[in-house]
Amino acid sequence: MSKVLRKQIVDEVSARLKGVSSCVVVDYHGMSAQQTWEFRAALKEAKVRMSVVKNSTAAVAVKQLGKDPMAKLIAGPTALVFGGDDVTSASRKVVAWHEKSKQKKPTIRGGFLEGKVLTPEEVVALSKMPTRDQLLAQVFGTLNAPATCFVSALAQIMRGFATAVKQYAEQKEKAGGDAPAAPAAAEAPAAAPAAPPAAPPAPPAS
Repeated sequence: MSKVLRKQIVDEVSARLKGVSSCVVVDYHGMSAQQTWEFRAALKEAKVRMSVVKNSTAAVAVKQLGKDPMAKLIAGPTALVFGGDDVTSASRKVVAWHEKSKQKKPTIRGGFLEGKVLTPEEVVALSKMPTRDQLLAQVFGTLNAPATCFVSALAQIMRGFATAVKQYAEQKEKAGGDAPAAPAAAEAPAAAPAAPPAAPPAPPAS
């Protein structure tokens, strides 16, 4: 294979994997052409795709994308499974197919998620996680529960307030209306009497 052709293939694989945050690496050895076709068809239903490339090409492609740790999973008959609506889509389809297969094919070699290499066991665990839609439903369910409790509590408070106002009005009615007015303020004391006029001046001496 010429270097130019090899570079084109590497670039094509890199373009497929660019932006992919999760990927499952499988060994398809032992699968017939019919089984492989059926497996691809099942993946396609979930918008997941399987890419089979030479190991050397795949290794260069993942390193080119900065996914170097994933290169150690590429050995033997290797296929990269990726895509779908969320990070669990590929693992869910692969694990489901593997579990229902009598031959337990394809073999799950591992995976890659957000820069971390996954063991086969971790890929299985990832496949059991809720989907994006399921998670959203759980979040909205959690948010709605406190809101319902708040509305119920507020209604009880309002009912209690209305009852208290009614009881107060009935008590006022029995008491005969408004409370008696406060006594008028005492009148101010009378002013002190004015001082007597001054005595006339004495007559001049003779």
